[in-house]
Amino acid sequence: MSIRFNMWNIHDWCLSQGISHSYAIQNTTPKITGINLLSPEDTEEGSAVLSYGTDDSVYSCILTYKQDQLCFYTHSAMVVMDQINRLFSKFSDWEQKMNRIILSHGSVSSLLETFNEYFPFPVTIHHGDTLLACSEGFEDTAMNCWNTFGRYTLRELHWMLPPDSREYQYYTSVQPVFFHSPLYGGRQVLFSNLTPPQHHTVRVTAYAYRQDFTPGYTALMEFFLTILSRSLTIQSSSSTRKILQPEPFFHQYLASKDWQKSQEAAVIRQLHWNADSLYTVFRIELKTENDSILMDTLYRTLRDSFPDCVCILHHKAVHLFCNASITPDETIMNKLTEVIPEEICVIGQSNLSAGFSYIPELCKQAKHALDQARIQGVFFLSSANIVSRYMKQRFYEDEQLQSLIHPAVFQLQTTDLEQNSSLLKTLTVYIQSGQNITASSQKLGIHRNTLQSRLDKIREITGLNLSDSKIQEALYLSILLVKPFKRD
Repeated sequence: MSIRFNMWNIHDWCLSQGISHSYAIQNTTPKITGINLLSPEDTEEGSAVLSYGTDDSVYSCILTYKQDQLCFYTHSAMVVMDQINRLFSKFSDWEQKMNRIILSHGSVSSLLETFNEYFPFPVTIHHGDTLLACSEGFEDTAMNCWNTFGRYTLRELHWMLPPDSREYQYYTSVQPVFFHSPLYGGRQVLFSNLTPPQHHTVRVTAYAYRQDFTPGYTALMEFFLTILSRSLTIQSSSSTRKILQPEPFFHQYLASKDWQKSQEAAVIRQLHWNADSLYTVFRIELKTENDSILMDTLYRTLRDSFPDCVCILHHKAVHLFCNASITPDETIMNKLTEVIPEEICVIGQSNLSAGFSYIPELCKQAKHALDQARIQGVFFLSSANIVSRYMKQRFYEDEQLQSLIHPAVFQLQTTDLEQNSSLLKTLTVYIQSGQNITASSQKLGIHRNTLQSRLDKIREITGLNLSDSKIQEALYLSILLVKPFKRD
């Protein structure tokens, strides 16, 4: 059995079986894997110890794990041991049952139904605004809580869960944590985020029902999250083998960066788009980089606001894939400013590009624009606003682009930076003016002799014959590549 318990689990079990006892428990980490009927001095690692009470003790037996104790008044050690063995046996069968559901590719709902056999609380499992599973029974408590969450607007949720609040931090936890949530009128919840491989964040919320949570239930939830992660990984692997719908197509790209060109035509056809239309990508993130349920409401808001776009929630960002030929990007930007408070989010937009196949490049541009927006502390930034810096970065990263630049241009750039000169600008004007000394000196606002002196220095540095038309052509093409990111 892989389930590990803490003393709270045994306490909860004894309460459910009507076994009277007192307790002093501090450790909440699930580590107990067995029980030994020994003296306290013979403790084994991972095992709690059940010992008989002494003659002068009011307790018939005592269960000890490190500093934690359960003290039983009237039940003998054999009766207590029998009950604990029943606990381990029941939960072992419970674990095997859930494993069989996974092996048979059962649904998340089936897994949750089995989990609720020994976890008597309503639970919802969701990602984004998609409800994966909801506990049946419990007088519709789970669905009522889910619907309550779905009614909040982005501004309302941000007001109830400001990023500097303790509850906001709870809602970013990857470990099960219980607290009183302001989203449900102070109802106690047991919450955790789960990010299985090849899957964006899944959120599991249990709601207090007829009793409050104890740390024992966090141990059970921790076990369930392990089982659920395994199930979602298997389902995700099988469902992405053949991508037939637009949403999985974009999800697959964002997860793997593998653009399935063979499926482009089918996706375009299903979206009723045109391959040669104008496309742009918006990337929206929370200003606070922690992933929280605020992201789910952001996704729901954007998906509902832009029905003509493909809205994808992937990890810590919402992506809007937009056909600007259908919905102009100015219209989208105006709508974004209406539905998203500036104090909550950061937005980066790619350039406009004709062609569906350019979307991977647009995604990179949108991310770069968003990263720059964070640095500059602004709400929105378009890639077009920072194209020179973006091209400069791509230039230095791309060896093929660098190979197109004539070495003489690099030499002149270096000299200009070191000597605060203008040799590259002089060469550019000289070539553009058809090697006309008079016209070039007038455009530069310098004397003919000064221009001639600069040209002589350029020849000396580069060793080139500037009268050669082929050399002039190669230099000018190189200058066109480096011109956007000249020295500010």
